[in-house]
Amino acid sequence: MEIGDRAGKASSYGHLGMVFETLGEYVKAKEYQEKTLAITMEIGDRDGQAKCRGQLGFLFFHFSVNMSWLKNVGKKHLRSTWKLVTEKEKQ
Repeated sequence: MEIGDRAGKASSYGHLGMVFETLGEYVKAKEYQEKTLAITMEIGDRDGQAKCRGQLGFLFFHFSVNMSWLKNVGKKHLRSTWKLVTEKEKQ
């Protein structure tokens, strides 16, 4: 049964991503964080986007030496997070 709580769904996906990261399941962690990011973008949740991009950046930070595909994703999300944070500070 769908209740339409997109923000709650995004939050749950984000938490699942962190659980998979803790378990060392980095591909699954990335998948759930990307689901989170898609929903936060759809609903215009800029704080949620920043948090999610930060999580994706942490995945990059911890594992870029061993996973070159994550390196590219992480750089993109770290730049986007910085942009969101600096824009928010200007408001």
